[in-house]
Amino acid sequence: SAASDVYKRQGIYFLIPEAEMLKDLFKDRKIVIFDIKTTEEGLDSEILYFAARTYINNEMVSKHNFFIATDKKIPGSIIRKYRITNKKIESEGIDKMSALENMTYIFQDAILFTYNGDNFVFPLLEKIYKEYGYNLQISEIDALKLAKQVIGFDDDISLEDLATKLGVRYEQERLLGSPYTAIVLEKIWFRLKSFIIS
Repeated sequence: SAASDVYKRQGIYFLIPEAEMLKDLFKDRKIVIFDIKTTEEGLDSEILYFAARTYINNEMVSKHNFFIATDKKIPGSIIRKYRITNKKIESEGIDKMSALENMTYIFQDAILFTYNGDNFVFPLLEKIYKEYGYNLQISEIDALKLAKQVIGFDDDISLEDLATKLGVRYEQERLLGSPYTAIVLEKIWFRLKSFIIS
């Protein structure tokens, strides 16, 4: 199949009455809770940083954090926001092909959980994987969309507001230069899961 056809994704969203189905779905499945930091240029963004925590049956089996090299000069707004500098990318960043291979390995046979997945993260990944001709089929859960169904609200809210709504502590300053967002998402995942599977 053509490179443009190889990337397939399947959104998985649940309602509370389907809790029994959900228990079966997650049993023995790999769940990857992840976050990316980018140059924030929409679908032309480059991924600068990747952080993930992998679980099977509520037990963490791996953690991953890496910077990704780019030829682009990192905008000052990104440097200030995430403390990801050009020097850090040059010294610690792995090449894009290695990063994609790492992510493919991490994502393999997993259900992916992230924030703003539907609107940004998954379309960006789809575009990047197509460009490199990768064949990766994923199942994903968008944290915000799942929270809307489980808790019952309509607004698009920030990760910070979502964490607050779920009683998850969110320290903005710790987001800078660390995989802290993945840790916040990890707590959000378990909180949402507890609402569904009691």
